[in-house]
Amino acid sequence: MATKNDPYDVAMAAEENVSRQYFGCMTVDTWFCVLEKGVGKRQFDPATDTVGSRKTAIQMFLRPVTIARFTDVIQRDMIAEFGKDWLRVTRPSMAALGLDLHTIHNAWVEVEMVQTGTYTNKAGEEKPLTTFKIIRVFPNETAANTAYDAYYNGGGQAAATPAAGSYQPDGTPTNGGNGDAQRVVAAKFLPALWKMAGGDIDKFVTGIAKNPVTSRYFDIDSPEVVAVIAPAPERPF
Repeated sequence: MATKNDPYDVAMAAEENVSRQYFGCMTVDTWFCVLEKGVGKRQFDPATDTVGSRKTAIQMFLRPVTIARFTDVIQRDMIAEFGKDWLRVTRPSMAALGLDLHTIHNAWVEVEMVQTGTYTNKAGEEKPLTTFKIIRVFPNETAANTAYDAYYNGGGQAAATPAAGSYQPDGTPTNGGNGDAQRVVAAKFLPALWKMAGGDIDKFVTGIAKNPVTSRYFDIDSPEVVAVIAPAPERPF
């Protein structure tokens, strides 16, 4: 009788594990393209191509953290208008964290490589198709390195969220500790929300409340919010 405690039985029943966590810096490039038979993707030409043929190409690159054993850049190419990768996995995972392609560019993140299908390579072998699922964002590479170390050297467990602390207007902890890493990241969204509100405080507060990242930490009385609305004057010395 097969048992999960017998490595012989487990090996015989094992399936390829195509999901894996990576930690690194995400960069993004997007451009309009046309999908042409026999050519593939090419640059969209508004002078000769119809708007109906225009698609949006998305290229995402993950550069692993410096302490990672695997250091090659991971690239995924997607088309925004269709496909299981962008529409069903990557975009929803970004939206759940209050991110978009602008805010995730140059962000330090944890991603899970999720299988979306299979393909056959030139050798006739069936291989998994995977894409990025964004799990967490970090304020800097140091925090991403710490999370990587905790995950791979701590039994596969993600690093615990640091205790909350006090913060400077730019989201930097003032207590000398790590502070709440997620609050630090959330504070970086405030200037963009203020700009989107066009200087209207009511719209700014509404934007903070609607954003799933900032709404967890800030309201009109938060010092980070006050600092964005009325930044302290520069000192003359």
